[in-house]
Amino acid sequence: MIYLDTSAAIKLVVAEPESSALVDWLTEHDTEVIMSSGLLRVELHRALHRIEAEQSVRDQAEQLVDGLHLRPVDAVLQTAAGLHGQHLRSLDAIHLATALDAGRPAFVSYDARLAALADQLGLSSAAPE
Repeated sequence: MIYLDTSAAIKLVVAEPESSALVDWLTEHDTEVIMSSGLLRVELHRALHRIEAEQSVRDQAEQLVDGLHLRPVDAVLQTAAGLHGQHLRSLDAIHLATALDAGRPAFVSYDARLAALADQLGLSSAAPE
């Protein structure tokens, strides 16, 4: 199982330096279920609005999200609230709690701080470059 946070998912719809490496990495793991938190839909679309992405990119993002296994946010809120980390932001805590609840999938994130926290919690983080 593979968990994508928003910093990874956006690279699948917007060309960034790591985009092709991420696509290659996911292709190598194509038998794995790819999942995320239900909050990915909101975060991804908000990020695309911030960069004023064209409608075709927004449509591609919606197709991406529709193809992922999204886990409900409410089921992990208590776990997220209990996670420790002085610099752990609320939405990052929800991503981590969702991955922990899902059985510790590979945690793909390009947020170095979040990836370090994932590693501390026993998740195996990845950021293909």
